[in-house]
Amino acid sequence: MSKTNIYLDHPLIKKATVERRLYQETILASATDKNTLVILPTGLGKTLIAALLAAHRLSKLPGSKCIFLAPTKPLVMQHYKTFKSVMNVSEEALLVLTGEIKPSERSELWKKGIIFFTTPQILENDLLLKRTAVTDVSLIIFDEAHRSVGDYPYPNIAKIYMENSKHPLILALTASPGSSIDKINEVCRNLYISNIEVRDETSRDVKPYIVSTNISWIKLELPEEMRNIKKELESILKNNYDFLSKNNFISIDAKKFTSKKTLLELQVKLRQLIDKHDSSSPVLLTASSILAESLRLSHALELIESQGLAVLKKYFDKLEKESYRSGSSRAIKKLLLNPVIQKLRGEIQRLLADGLVHPKFHYIINEVSDWIATRPKSRVIVFCQYRELAMLLAETLNRNSTITAKRFIGQATREGDKGISQREQLQILEEFKAGVINVLVATSVAEEGLDISECDLVVFYDFSPSVIRYIQRKGRTGRRTPGNVLILLTKGTRDENYYWIVTNKQKNLQQIVKKVKPISLNTQLHPTLEHFLENSASETCFKIIVDHRELSSPIPRLLTEMKVNIIPEQLPAGDYVISEDVGVERKTVADFLQSLIDKRLFEQIIKLKEAYNTPILIIEGESLYGLRNIHQNAIRGALASIVVDYNLPILWSKDAEDTAKLIYAMISRRQSIRDSSFSLKKGKIPATISEIQERLISSLPQINHVLAKKLLKTFKKPINIFNSSEEDLKKISGIGEKKIKLIKEVLNTDYEE
Repeated sequence: MSKTNIYLDHPLIKKATVERRLYQETILASATDKNTLVILPTGLGKTLIAALLAAHRLSKLPGSKCIFLAPTKPLVMQHYKTFKSVMNVSEEALLVLTGEIKPSERSELWKKGIIFFTTPQILENDLLLKRTAVTDVSLIIFDEAHRSVGDYPYPNIAKIYMENSKHPLILALTASPGSSIDKINEVCRNLYISNIEVRDETSRDVKPYIVSTNISWIKLELPEEMRNIKKELESILKNNYDFLSKNNFISIDAKKFTSKKTLLELQVKLRQLIDKHDSSSPVLLTASSILAESLRLSHALELIESQGLAVLKKYFDKLEKESYRSGSSRAIKKLLLNPVIQKLRGEIQRLLADGLVHPKFHYIINEVSDWIATRPKSRVIVFCQYRELAMLLAETLNRNSTITAKRFIGQATREGDKGISQREQLQILEEFKAGVINVLVATSVAEEGLDISECDLVVFYDFSPSVIRYIQRKGRTGRRTPGNVLILLTKGTRDENYYWIVTNKQKNLQQIVKKVKPISLNTQLHPTLEHFLENSASETCFKIIVDHRELSSPIPRLLTEMKVNIIPEQLPAGDYVISEDVGVERKTVADFLQSLIDKRLFEQIIKLKEAYNTPILIIEGESLYGLRNIHQNAIRGALASIVVDYNLPILWSKDAEDTAKLIYAMISRRQSIRDSSFSLKKGKIPATISEIQERLISSLPQINHVLAKKLLKTFKKPINIFNSSEEDLKKISGIGEKKIKLIKEVLNTDYEE
């Protein structure tokens, strides 16, 4: 073949940039007129296939646009750079849209560009709020398509696209769509896939381009000190299983299983029993507490087997912190007061002080140090699940003068770890490629799609039963040059079970995909919604203000399908404003219970009452009494207080769709009787002098409605409160020195514009 024939030739592809590969051309030909799911091993050019298909669509449909979606900003930037390097279009035609760009600016940019690169959250919000449309989009590429399940934005975007585009075409990309027929069918159904192209390392047309990867499975023994801790934890867990078995909650055989899945399934059954029977039953309550304790013990066992003492210590410390919180689980307190656990915590502390973490940890430190010493230009990625372990590994590796290691983790978490921003992630990747950093210690954020071609060693600190994660981690090496993978397993633990699960799943992937039935394209609405709209005033121009934090929930999407215009704003109270006097707070069952535990519930109720003449609480979901370890009487008391003490009605809904229909019914009742100039106003206007006074005082820092009333009853006039001494304020229950200091500072500080 002559040199001119080894590259693909297309007017929108730069000359001599894309090498011809039979499997890519075959897949491309198949995907030009059918919604296609491409399953292709990492490093074989899924992004190039997307670029070639984009070139084809833009040539075939002049004036149309393309959108490339990826889950994270680093991935978005990576695909943008690939397209920029091969596409023969102006730089202005290629646009990256991120959350850092103001919505109003994004709205203009959507009109100017031709090929857009963004995250699904950005596109979904901009579609929802009508900042853009997909009418002229001739191709949407869904990267990491296996995410197209549940509430992830991909399915909703695909639906809007298929219903509104003049010339729709979908290309879905993944290295592994899942390991079950049901999961792959769900992905295909949600992305309207009618065609599947799958290749693996054994495929005839792919084999010539496969770079060898040497995979080594390293089995390590737990030291005696850690085995003893493991035995102690297992002994407590066995006693728990004995109780559950004697009371017929589990079978005798089930006592052998300590998997989280098994315990969670049992927890659901127990909750149903508690919900169905009297919650005061001693056996049910004891079983529920023991099961909650068993879940934590099972997790602790997994940590000592596969993670090590540092992560296990962190876990027990976290449980201790939780135990101090109001409303914390009795199971946590009982577990931490167990003399065996108290003894083990002391032993863990001592072993860590002696330098023992886990045999995997020490093996990695030695292996990576030797690897870098003999291969100074190497790049290494160490994968681990937990951030604290990533930090400890990076700190220990950096003690070696030849190693420069950095953590590569996600953004902030609830546990208080600030993480690293997406901008920092991109900077770290650039430093890694440039050789400034030679070891990345990464959590799952580095598993998906990142093109780190210089990496020649990948180490698995831990191993999960997910075949997707296995393929993604392994795919970080062996892209253009031979790669090496070290997978560490602890003998006699669930690590070995996970190994066999993944091995069998991977062998069966080709057979599973063959059984998948791609769907016949159907762009109709969900049948229940379609029937609902047939019987509603869907042509009426309804609108609703939605708190910006609610945009990630399914409700705004469903309301949009019902032809309701969404207006996003930051609301001081409630989640939805239906009219100038009606405000709605939506809580899932889980959120309702959590807000009861952390005492947010009644603060939110008070704000809702203050803001709207007709406040409404919607509780969404089922099994309110069995979901958390909260006594039923406490839940009933809270519900009674909301209705009786605060005179606030509660509506119940089965699920998100039911909630959306309830809200739609309220909108219809309030807005259909208004004229077309109807405008939404947030917050009720105080009707009396007393209400104005209450609002004035409750605007002071850390003074809620209840405290405002107390202050006014004591001091009679607002002016007396402003002029009162600190000693007088201290006499009011609920007002301490910190609040007084802040109030006085606000009142006595000169205003600065």
